[in-house]
Amino acid sequence: MLADIAMQEEGEVGASATLSNLESEEEKEKNKEKKDKRKASFRDLIDGSILTRDYVIEQLPFLLFIMLLAMAYIANKYNSEKMIRETIAIQNELKELKCEKIAVQSELMSLSKQSEIAKLIDEKKLDLYLLIEPPKKIVVPSTKQNTIQN
Repeated sequence: MLADIAMQEEGEVGASATLSNLESEEEKEKNKEKKDKRKASFRDLIDGSILTRDYVIEQLPFLLFIMLLAMAYIANKYNSEKMIRETIAIQNELKELKCEKIAVQSELMSLSKQSEIAKLIDEKKLDLYLLIEPPKKIVVPSTKQNTIQN
């Protein structure tokens, strides 16, 4: 009987210890909730403790998605600026080539004049001469064409 009483007392002590443990855990949770519910201060932002709060952790996938979109936006901006710079460079090169084309065309026109060709022939002492008489046209009589076709 004494053993039964001793066991009951031990059970009560164990139960009271368990109750005190539960109460302390509840108090810890309440303190944690109070800590989480208090307004974020500048100090929390600086030391990074704001990032460990439950509502921030719950929103983490959304925050990562927003960061991914921001990085894609920045990359797109840099890519478009690069393409614009390349386009401007190509347009400038095209302008230069057009100017060079006009210069080469004018030089070709001046070199292909009959007087310039005559000067070049004289300078290089080629056995060529200019025609004084215009070239003659050879005309084939139409009767010969009819006989050839038949």
